[in-house]
Amino acid sequence: MELELEVVWHQLKLTEEEEEILISVDEVPSEKAEQVALCLLGRLHTSNYFNLGALKTVLKDIWKPTNWAVIKEVEKNLFAFQFFSRAVKDFVLEEGPRSFDGSLLLLKEMYGLEQPSEIDFSTAHSWIKAYDVPGLKQTPTFAKLLGDKLPDFCCACGKLGHVYKGCVLFDPIVPENDLQYGSWLRASPLKPRGKTAEADRLEE
Repeated sequence: MELELEVVWHQLKLTEEEEEILISVDEVPSEKAEQVALCLLGRLHTSNYFNLGALKTVLKDIWKPTNWAVIKEVEKNLFAFQFFSRAVKDFVLEEGPRSFDGSLLLLKEMYGLEQPSEIDFSTAHSWIKAYDVPGLKQTPTFAKLLGDKLPDFCCACGKLGHVYKGCVLFDPIVPENDLQYGSWLRASPLKPRGKTAEADRLEE
């Protein structure tokens, strides 16, 4: 009898209609929808070990007062940041921080129907500010650019999240000066804005 049931069981299969996944959003409480709307998901762009307690302490110290957010670990290197006002959430998205201990901190919004583990963390936003540019020269060629300080950057493969000595593409035989990327990519230091032409002449 058990053998017959096992044979019948293996013959059972779902139809195409039964295999479809149905998601109903009509019954989601408004309180839950608002809670999700005030939540961000975060991940550090690194494969190295980091101190989770230190990360929470640093972020809460920056996001004063400390009751601005509740930070929970969803899984390894995936965090939920629950805020209590849209203004605070927008402030964090705009102002950061965007790195921790040399690693890029990626923040993404939640919309409620996606699984946290399926959120795409392959892109990041950064800001650039151009200042003191004459009206007729407001082009990238003449602009002095200020931007976010980038986290760990690999001069061998050109990707963020690690340095060249830990990169699988790094060839120890190749001198550091011959890598595809290097410190020459950095912008030159900016002079203090209050500095005058007279001060420049005195330095010369």
